[in-house]
Amino acid sequence: MTRLTDLEDDVYRCMRCGACQRVCPTFISSGLEPALARGRVRLIRELMAGKLSMSTKLNDYINACLGCRSCTDNCPSQVPTYKIVLAYKEAYASVKGLPLVYRVALQHVLKYPANLARIMHGLGVSRQLGVNNWLPKGLKAKENIIPPLPEKTFKEQWPAMQKSSQYKKVGLFLSCLDDLLFPRVPHAVIKLLNHFGYEVIIPEKLVCCGGPHIAYGDVETARKLAWQNIMAFADQDVDLIVTDCATCGSTWQSYPALFAGEPGQHQAQALASKVVDINRFIVQNINWQTGLKNVPQVITYHQPCHLSRYQLVNDEPLALLQAVAGDGYKEMADYDSCCGGAGTFNFTHYDLSMRILNRKINSIVSTGASIVATSCPACRIQLLHGIKKRHLKVSVRHPVELLAQAHGIINY
Repeated sequence: MTRLTDLEDDVYRCMRCGACQRVCPTFISSGLEPALARGRVRLIRELMAGKLSMSTKLNDYINACLGCRSCTDNCPSQVPTYKIVLAYKEAYASVKGLPLVYRVALQHVLKYPANLARIMHGLGVSRQLGVNNWLPKGLKAKENIIPPLPEKTFKEQWPAMQKSSQYKKVGLFLSCLDDLLFPRVPHAVIKLLNHFGYEVIIPEKLVCCGGPHIAYGDVETARKLAWQNIMAFADQDVDLIVTDCATCGSTWQSYPALFAGEPGQHQAQALASKVVDINRFIVQNINWQTGLKNVPQVITYHQPCHLSRYQLVNDEPLALLQAVAGDGYKEMADYDSCCGGAGTFNFTHYDLSMRILNRKINSIVSTGASIVATSCPACRIQLLHGIKKRHLKVSVRHPVELLAQAHGIINY
């Protein structure tokens, strides 16, 4: 990944014009200069100049960045604040080390899907026993972010699902969150692709994409996970690898940078170039409009930052949803603004995250929609939490779930 010292020119390119004030979610919700892209870049500039040291307070300000890239998209100087923040996090982790709870989560839980599954199973048991009712109020609010758990994970269902023997093959990178929390998403992806003549290959040795590790500066663990995923697909006879998770797809795009200047860079580039978001794959490769029937509900859409600003996938989900809903599609205000989820941001910065989420929920309510679609499971978790807090009768779906429903492949 890019070192902080390599970004010095980018850091000094900030003109302090304030264009980021209009779009930075954390600044809009807090009004604090250090919570603004301009403020964070200035703090890092002072750190690089030796005027500040790596302190807990400085780290708190920098870590409150959502990584949504709204600032860069609206910056006249195109300052890559998200790159600067990630480089800072890697430097901080190298110098100070990660806190114990982060090390355990990143290197022992998220690193291995089986361990994460055990944690989720334990959470389900504790809820059944009512243990969570005894948690302190603040901790209970955070625990409630996790939605109700399905009876079976996707991997537990996958062996029983019908395999297609069609001649066209694609790989599927299975998101940890979709596997554990939203198994209907990969189920819909596979059923839809089978319907249009594709066999879907999911290698057994896939692990976490490494996105959370990059976000917290644990680049070494991210590199190990990336290599395992690359090797898992290396011997598979697939031309393309689809992702149903915006974060996983964007993380795959960063794999070549993880191995920059190393022997594995060529293989990382070769595999990463095969990865495509499922919405884009469908629009570009499938005659998906044939036999389509409208879903008779009002539908709106939340555009994940990792889909639009990282992968530049903008029009394809909208095309699918507008066709599925017809006149029932209602675009919400600021549909592409961050929801405040940002992976684990809603756990580490709960109050600020909820203020950002409140604006998003207001936008959803104003459309009168009964369904909000999104292509990111982390966003889905965040939106479901806001919907639950407001006692709204709104469901959250992946666009492909709705498309599969419109084709009569799955039912809700």
